[in-house]
Amino acid sequence: MTQAADEGDGRRRYDVFLHETGGAPLVLGANTTTVRLFQGRPVRVAELPAAAAFLEGGALPLPQVPGAGGGASALAVAGAVLRAAAGSEDGFDVVAAGHAPDAARATTRARALLALVLGDAAAWVEAALAGGDERAAQGWLAWCATAHGWPCDPGGLDGVVGPKTRAALRAFR
Repeated sequence: MTQAADEGDGRRRYDVFLHETGGAPLVLGANTTTVRLFQGRPVRVAELPAAAAFLEGGALPLPQVPGAGGGASALAVAGAVLRAAAGSEDGFDVVAAGHAPDAARATTRARALLALVLGDAAAWVEAALAGGDERAAQGWLAWCATAHGWPCDPGGLDGVVGPKTRAALRAFR
């Protein structure tokens, strides 16, 4: 059973009751969410701050958000989860939670991140169609240009599919 309560400042607290005993809260991040687990198995949390992975208003995670600094990126978090899975003898479940101002965007963020971690191309395409936009496509092109030296830099993330973005798409293909 899960219950959510408003913390009064826009944050939500989620209590996950696995058994009828109490436990200390697990804070997922400053000014975000608190989860309380009661008598559950050990939980590992890999948090992806929205500012480091999503453009403002965006729903598709980017490998690197311009101006976000050196914080965790979507690819860094996906890599950390995959390394933890590879090092686990028992394996573990992955739960993706999305934080956004609205439920639709939060759901798309969670699904897209999970698709990225699992390498699920079909789920990634579905998430991209649901929440991607021109700026997200430009972000991925810019990252490919920077990370791999490919000639597919769209010249900025302005959301306009102009001559530079079209040339970047041709070069990427």
